[in-house]
Amino acid sequence: MVGNHIICHRRRIPARTEPWRHAINQKDRMAMNRPHTTNCAAAILAAILIIISATSCRKGGINGDLDGQWRVITVENLDDNTVSEPYTLFYCLYLHTANLTNPGVKATANMTYDKTDRRLTLEFPYGTDQLAPWGIYASPTIFKIEHLNHQTLVVTSDKARITMKKF
Repeated sequence: MVGNHIICHRRRIPARTEPWRHAINQKDRMAMNRPHTTNCAAAILAAILIIISATSCRKGGINGDLDGQWRVITVENLDDNTVSEPYTLFYCLYLHTANLTNPGVKATANMTYDKTDRRLTLEFPYGTDQLAPWGIYASPTIFKIEHLNHQTLVVTSDKARITMKKF
């Protein structure tokens, strides 16, 4: 009690003969000490909406099992029936782009995949002289897909037959 007033939770209540009538009841005291759950719930809801909207903007694969990184197992040259087994050649196929990689060489092509005809077309904007190890001898190169599942891919062009395994 300060002077004629009772200080209760930062509010001054005039002191009377019966100060207990003017004291804050237990329910009001708990409400004043309780964290603001509505603000907390709104913040959590906003965070969830931001996370959902951020992940929904990601572009997913449109080519099914074809999308991914493929390691070349064999390249069979159909002109002379030679078979090579490279260990460091990769095809990375995703959306409308094909990247051919090797520790010393990297090439990028525009890719068109026709699911109904099971054809894969790679068109390089530059020469294909260095791409023979991948079975690419011209641009554009059109492959017929002989076999495709989540693990293996076998494609054939007019000059090469390539067997790949998903990496």
